Amino acid sequence: MATNANIGYGIGPRGNVVHRGFLKTFKSYQSQLVSFVSQGSAKRPSTIHCMGHSLGGALANLNACMLRDAGFNVCLYTIGAPRVGIVSYAQDITKQIAPGQIRRIANPCDPVPMVPLFPYMHASRGSSELLIRHGEKVGIDAHLLHSGYSKMAYSSSWSDFSPMPHGLSQYTDLSREFAKLGGGGMFNAKLLDLVGKLTEQVLRSMGYAYLVTVQGGLSLAVTAADLLSEVLVKAANASKLLAEDVFTIVNSMLDFLGRAPISGTALTIQTLHWILDQFSTEMAGRAQQAMLKAQRG
Repeated sequence: MATNANIGYGIGPRGNVVHRGFLKTFKSYQSQLVSFVSQGSAKRPSTIHCMGHSLGGALANLNACMLRDAGFNVCLYTIGAPRVGIVSYAQDITKQIAPGQIRRIANPCDPVPMVPLFPYMHASRGSSELLIRHGEKVGIDAHLLHSGYSKMAYSSSWSDFSPMPHGLSQYTDLSREFAKLGGGGMFNAKLLDLVGKLTEQVLRSMGYAYLVTVQGGLSLAVTAADLLSEVLVKAANASKLLAEDVFTIVNSMLDFLGRAPISGTALTIQTLHWILDQFSTEMAGRAQQAMLKAQRG
C-alpha cells in the first residue's frame, strides 16, 4: 500500500509531526473537506464526527485535528487504526478534543494498532481506549470489520467494550501468567501482552519510565530497536533478577516469532537489536497485509 510504504515524517495540522504517508493522502482531499464544511454560516455543522477503520481511522485523526483547529466541535472515533503522529501530536490532539469525545477501539490480536514504531503514539488515553477481543493469535483477520471487529455490529453502547488495561501487573502475577502459557506461544496475543508488561517493569526499574507508552499490546517492544536494545542490555548487566527478566522478554519474543530460544550467555546490543528488528519487521508486514485486505473489502 503506497500510503503505508511512504514512511517518514511530515508536518501535519497545527504544525505537528505525523506519518508522511498518511499526510500525503490527507492533503489530497484537504481543500475539498474545508470547502464542504465551510459552506456558509447557515450550514455550519454544530458537531463533526470523524470516524474510520484502519487507514480511515488514521485519516479521521488528521481530519479531527484540522477541523478542531478551525473552530469546529469535533468527536473522534477510530477502529483498528494505526498510530498517526509522534508523541507531541498525540498530546496536542488530546488537549484539543475533550476526553469524552474521543474513542479508540482496538483488538489485541490486530497488528495494525501496534504500528508505526515509537515515537509514534495513539491520540487517545485512559478511559477513551476500549478493547474488543477476537481469538488468541495476532493475525490479519483480527483487523477486519467482519471478523476482528464483528461484535460492533451488535453493540449499542461504549459500555459493551472492555476498557484498555493500563495498570502494571505485579511481578508475581506476571511470573504466574508466563508459567501458565509455557511454550508454544507463536503469535499468541496474551504472550505479547505479557512481554509488554514485563518490558515496562524493566524500563521503570532502570529509570526509563519516559519510554513507557501504555497503549495497546506490546507498545513497548516496538519502541525504536536501537534505543530499547541498549536499555535492555544495561538492565541485563545491572542485576541477576533484571537479567532473568530480560531473557524472559527476549525468549518470549522469539517464541512469539516461532524461533528457538537463546541460551543464558552474555546478551549483546547487536543480538537484541536483531531480535527486535525481526519482531518489528514481522509486525509491520502483518499490519500492511491487514490494511491492504481491509481496503479490498
